[in-house]
Amino acid sequence: INSYTITFNTDGGAPIMAITGDYNSVIIVPSNPTKTGYNFSGWLPVLPINMPALNTTVMAQWTLIPVVTPPSVPAHDDMLEDERDD
Repeated sequence: INSYTITFNTDGGAPIMAITGDYNSVIIVPSNPTKTGYNFSGWLPVLPINMPALNTTVMAQWTLIPVVTPPSVPAHDDMLEDERDD
């Protein structure tokens, strides 16, 4: 039986060690990588259940976590100046 390797390209996320195993052996899926400001959304190509008959690299896919900026509120002093202008 031949052994093959799946390499993980985390695209700037936390590194993941490559997996080497015999053809058709069950793959033990590693923990998902992390990347500041992003949610992990999967691997491309999709990580197989069993080791394929070739060396392959999968790339992490990320979804940007939206940053919500609250609207600016005038300082209390600014509101007092506006009332004096009336």
